[in-house]
Parts: sequence; C-alpha cells; structure tokens
Amino acid sequence: MTLGEAFLRKENNLNLLRLIAALGVLISHSFPLSTGSGASEPFRESLGMTIGTLSVFVFFFISGMLVTSSAFTRGSIVDFARSRVLRIYPALLVMLSLTVFVLGPLVSEDGAREYFSHQETYRYFAYCATLFKGVVYALPGVFVNNPYAGSVNGSLWTMPWEVRLYAVLGAAFVLSSAAGKYQLRTAKAIVIALAAFSGSVPL
Repeated sequence: MTLGEAFLRKENNLNLLRLIAALGVLISHSFPLSTGSGASEPFRESLGMTIGTLSVFVFFFISGMLVTSSAFTRGSIVDFARSRVLRIYPALLVMLSLTVFVLGPLVSEDGAREYFSHQETYRYFAYCATLFKGVVYALPGVFVNNPYAGSVNGSLWTMPWEVRLYAVLGAAFVLSSAAGKYQLRTAKAIVIALAAFSGSVPL
C-alpha cells in the first residue's frame, strides 16, 4: 500500500491523529498561559521544540497530503480555491465576530465604550479576517492581567501560513497543468522542490 492509498482509506486513523495533535496544542499552550512564559513547557528542552510545535507539524503534514489530493482530484483551480475559502473563512468570521463584538467588550478592562472607540479593535478584526498581512493578537484591555498578558487567540498564528501554502499549492497546480499528460510528474517535481526549499524558511 502506498502512502497515497493509505490517506484515501477510511480506516487510516487520521481523525485520531488530528485529535491527539489538538490535545498536544492545548497541553503545550497551557504552560505559557498559566505561567506567563513558554520556557515552562517541559518538552522544549528534551525535544528541541514544544509539543505544540510538533503537533502543528503533524497538522500541516496531514493537511498538506489531503489538500494536495483534493486539488488534483478536483482538476479545477476554481473549485480548489472555492473549497479552500469555504474551509477557512465562514468559521473564521463567526469566531472573530464573537471574539471582537461579544467577548471583547464584556471582559475588556477599558469598558465597552472606550473599547469600541479604539482603532486597535477594528484593526484586530480586519487583519485576522483577511490573514494576508498576518494577524493581530491583542484587543484593547482584553486579558491584560493574565499571566500571558494581552494575547486573545495566539493559535491564529498558523492561519496566514495556511492561506499562503494554499496559494503556493494552487500555483503549483496551474503550472503543472501546462505540462498536459505529464501534469502529475511535473506536480510531484514541484512539490518535492518546494518541500526541500521549505526547510530553509523559518516559521
């Protein structure tokens, strides 16, 4: 059985791996959130990275395989782009709306009126809703007295990378399409080259 075949099988336990990775992120984040410093994460020294970072790598590996398969199965860059947009933005916009316009004014130390008068409130929403220029982590007066002060949703840091990688994969699909019957071979060469290059790009 090839790796590609394993990923297409329903009994491949990918959901279990995702669940374990999600649990790893929660455990890893609990240390800096409760102590104020990421240095307290116990696996940082033994693994050379946090368990959260390792879990993110697992997520990106699994998603990369599945999304690449989806792109070439669909055979249309328009369908691929539409599916990626629907995968990310509806849930993202609902979450941001609840965070910025419900949670924020309720817990902000500044009070609701001053909170909504801050430019940073709307900058947070605009940046996190588009993801093109990265994300903003702080809302006025929100969680400023926590041990890890001022960070509303640190997990959003992966989202701009996800969108960029979708764009790179879409470009690889378009380029390989020009190769006609050699599309899959060309796509494999592009993906291998990108994978080799990605090792030199810091997250």
